Amino acid sequence: MSESGCDAINLEGGAAMADRMKGIVDAGIPAIGHLGLTPQSVSALGGFRLQGKSALLAKKIVDDAKALEEAGAFCILLELVPDRLCKLIMERAENCIIMSLGAGPDAHGQLLIYHDMFGLYPKFKPKMAKVYGNAGEVILNGLKGYHDEVIGGQFPMQENVMLPLIYSGVRKAQRKVLAEQTLNDVGLSDRMHHRPNELSGGQRQRVAIARALVNKPALLLADEPTGNLDSKISEEIMQLFAEIHRKGNTLVMVTHEPDIARHAHRIIRLKDGEVESDEMNPDPIY
Repeated sequence: MSESGCDAINLEGGAAMADRMKGIVDAGIPAIGHLGLTPQSVSALGGFRLQGKSALLAKKIVDDAKALEEAGAFCILLELVPDRLCKLIMERAENCIIMSLGAGPDAHGQLLIYHDMFGLYPKFKPKMAKVYGNAGEVILNGLKGYHDEVIGGQFPMQENVMLPLIYSGVRKAQRKVLAEQTLNDVGLSDRMHHRPNELSGGQRQRVAIARALVNKPALLLADEPTGNLDSKISEEIMQLFAEIHRKGNTLVMVTHEPDIARHAHRIIRLKDGEVESDEMNPDPIY
């Protein structure tokens, strides 16, 4: 819970889960019960349908709610059950919060799934949901724009290198500085604002290396880094790797080319998924 930052766990199921609910609560973990339409069992329940419509099924949900409350659940989520059933359970609850998800207005609180609220599933919208913002369309259009720019060679190089820094939470101003420094390190200071279709194969490979280096990793993994390059450009890339290694980075490279492997200090040969040899290279090429 500390790693995920959550405040409680959600446990689907009724009386049959009461002993587990009690064990979790006794261990000091806040727990929420979940009755009605339980997503993990949706197929067994016949799909996304209203639950507890008959008197027998309604009574079972009422009994399940009481069992979970007695087991220590501080809250019970009722999903897609009749309004009057939710109201009845709320009125009988003594020390438990009753939340409604498509179960009517008579509850202590309301829940609406984030993805439904903002249209992240455009092909599926539950009847009880209300869309408060069409984020799904915005995301989709953004992805299409990214795709079209990459295919059309319009995605600028500098932004390409900055991409990992976005996921690392680096501020925009600092991202630009780090990207420029890294592009300079790989010999592309004069190509920072060029588009991919304006770069040679070797320069594009250098961009990929810069993108991998911009977060300053201690370990760099290179899978067939020269696979699509001619011998001259391959040699340039290996010289760049040698310079990166001299600055303190460890490089692990996968290659099928013996000439490229000779640049490494240690060479491990694999055959049919097993290590065939593992030896130090006394004379690596620089």
